[in-house]
Amino acid sequence: DGSNFIRTLAPRKQKPTMTASEIPNEMKRLVVTSAGKGTSVADCTIEVETVPTPTPKSGEVLVKVTAAPINPSDYGSWYLSKADSYPIVMGLEGCGVVVATGGGLTTYRCPVGTKVGFVCGGGKQGSYSQYVT
Repeated sequence: DGSNFIRTLAPRKQKPTMTASEIPNEMKRLVVTSAGKGTSVADCTIEVETVPTPTPKSGEVLVKVTAAPINPSDYGSWYLSKADSYPIVMGLEGCGVVVATGGGLTTYRCPVGTKVGFVCGGGKQGSYSQYVT
């Protein structure tokens, strides 16, 4: 959705880690599907969801997520949100490796194989996903 922030973590020229044909059509991600009793994070219902793997648009990259922290700022959104906001994608930031580019400047600034850190924005993708754009 263009609102993610990408930061390069390592030298830019690296060998590609996977080919385009190795990127799956579908991926898994964690989502909170209900707040349960709504009194703590422990009450939340968390499920694994299978969704299409995102395709990077021009100016975006596809990142294979290798790590995503548990961020205390997530907790409230998981169990204090309104009922109509579920499912909620989980995770605000993470790191990984660029596996595809959508063209444009990202092809040169973050080529395939680049290690990056990212912040998810817009609430449509979460870092507890196998891939993010």
